[in-house]
Amino acid sequence: MANWTKADLSTKVLEYIGQKPAGQAVAAEDDALCQACIDSVFAQLDKLGLVLFLSSAIPEWGQWPLVKWVGYEIAPAFGITGQRYAELARSEEHTS
Repeated sequence: MANWTKADLSTKVLEYIGQKPAGQAVAAEDDALCQACIDSVFAQLDKLGLVLFLSSAIPEWGQWPLVKWVGYEIAPAFGITGQRYAELARSEEHTS
């Protein structure tokens, strides 16, 4: 599997949280919000000294954990609460 860019990660996150239906384009405002959240997650990792790759070249081993982490972080911005948010929280816990 090839490395992902930040745009690839954004698309996968929006699909994961149900904000992007399969086969449809990502809405520009959703993509911008998601990419800002990705930047925030990378800043958190950098603060902890855990940035091991650039957001422009996300290796396969880091892709799914980042989809889950960013998905959990951004879900409230899209009105995801309740049971679905709890599911995302449990999924994100198993990332580490």
